[in-house]
Amino acid sequence: MSVRFRKSVKILPGVRVNLSKSGPSLSIGGSGLTLNYSKLGVRTTADLPGGLYYTKLHGDADEKTAKSKTEEAPTAEADSKKLDTDFFDRVRMSEDEEQFVKGLKEFAAGNAETALSHLSQATDIPDGAFLAGAVALSLEKYTESLQYLEKAAAQKEKLGERFKKYGVSSEVEVPITEEISVLQEADERGLILLLAEAYQHTGNMERATDAMRELLKLIPPEDIVARLSLVEMLSDSKGDDVETCKEIIALVGELPNETPFHTMLLLYKARALRKVGLNDIAKKTLSDALRRTKDRSTEVLNTLRYERAILLEAMGQKAAARKDLETIFASDPHFEDVAERLNISA
Repeated sequence: MSVRFRKSVKILPGVRVNLSKSGPSLSIGGSGLTLNYSKLGVRTTADLPGGLYYTKLHGDADEKTAKSKTEEAPTAEADSKKLDTDFFDRVRMSEDEEQFVKGLKEFAAGNAETALSHLSQATDIPDGAFLAGAVALSLEKYTESLQYLEKAAAQKEKLGERFKKYGVSSEVEVPITEEISVLQEADERGLILLLAEAYQHTGNMERATDAMRELLKLIPPEDIVARLSLVEMLSDSKGDDVETCKEIIALVGELPNETPFHTMLLLYKARALRKVGLNDIAKKTLSDALRRTKDRSTEVLNTLRYERAILLEAMGQKAAARKDLETIFASDPHFEDVAERLNISA
């Protein structure tokens, strides 16, 4: 079973587009104010080690959607005026730059398709290519996204210059899980994360994993998000291969269960340990991961229990395995094949 995450890449603080399976969302903020325009609800953000952030979703989706449309829209319109330019500024603009500004305005207004139509004409500007790639990714235009991101990569040292020039901030989210996101400046790290996602969606897992391996050389060891991204890719693509399992185990290493990111790394490590036959240490790893439940979603906890149940069954500990399966069933009767394993039929 593959557990999907959502990772986000922070270009600059302020405007956030969420690229999850439920579709894009938008937030605009500044001077301590952030307004979220998402049908999913409101998010809060907390610091994590290494300059990263953990983002958690709150509230009822429909209620928050209605609120965003009524109470927050005027502020969004006011904030988008930060992108207005006077006549003389427009005269001095190149065509690329004018399209970039138009794209940003549409982006800030939540019009992803229209924003992309402008940004796609501004890809000679690194920030334009970067944002065009991110928006195309959110619209599931993966081949188009890859073209823009590779163009941004050719001038990666200039990323962020135009955002800074216009005083515009933006954050773009890229899928690690559906519950968590990481905010990242528009630099080589963020670009590689986006490229890896685009490579995945265009079926080039080798390029995706190579990109993430290269990223690991550029970042400090405490940056566990890039490690989690690579581990997930390896597990999804070659999870049964012994050499891949050894790489996953080495990538995770020994680490505390401090955040949901750590929890998922422990899950993938345990799975790799099981597949190379180290059942006892795999069981201990899963049990350690399950000791901490705060800020862990039900889906993640059930995935850990399910992995442990499979392991316990293989070890002949059927009563203990059934206990985990019953716990899963009590919270989600439709989780994987739990009902079938418990001999509960419709």
